[in-house]
Amino acid sequence: MLSHYNYFEEIFDLESILQQGRVKLNIVASELMEELGYASQADFNVALVRSLEVCTAVKIPIKNNFRKFYTLRNNELVADWYLSDLAAYLITINGNTCNPNVAKAQLVFMLETKMKNLKKISCKRRNYIANLKCGGCATTIKNKLSEFEGVTKVEVDNDKDLVTVEHDDKTMREAFTKKLHDLGYPEATEENGLLLQLKSYASCMIGRVSNMTQPN
Repeated sequence: MLSHYNYFEEIFDLESILQQGRVKLNIVASELMEELGYASQADFNVALVRSLEVCTAVKIPIKNNFRKFYTLRNNELVADWYLSDLAAYLITINGNTCNPNVAKAQLVFMLETKMKNLKKISCKRRNYIANLKCGGCATTIKNKLSEFEGVTKVEVDNDKDLVTVEHDDKTMREAFTKKLHDLGYPEATEENGLLLQLKSYASCMIGRVSNMTQPN
């Protein structure tokens, strides 16, 4: 059952949660209750109600994540729930922390979330370059550097001859420098020969054409 929690990192983006339609309800509440070690249905129901209140407060569609059904148990008709991964996560973090299994699960979520956020911390690479001339150069640089996976933003300051790249992978820094060099924009401290200057003019013209074809 806890293998479902491997997907919990996908549920923190509230915007995508609100936009998504019906999702898989592949967890049964009674099985989750058993795995978390609840001895009392009433205690589990407290966490369940809190989870429903969370969804109501932030306008997450309850019907997409909780579905009530009835089943026979010991010759008695009892209510149960089908849950999405999000619903199971909410029940767990809203559970009784005096329960060791609940406390452990909450700790796992906290640590995994922290590690995920650390991985998402954006890095910035600043390059002072030569041969930067105009908006055409800036457009080509932005377009080419944005092709790298993990790049979230590219800024070009023509007045300062500065290119700033925001990305989530420190290992890519040298790749950005090499790409700028290949486009004809070496670092300001590098030797700037005729070939690089010609490359920069070619990149500039490509950028100008791109700017002309962009809708206003």
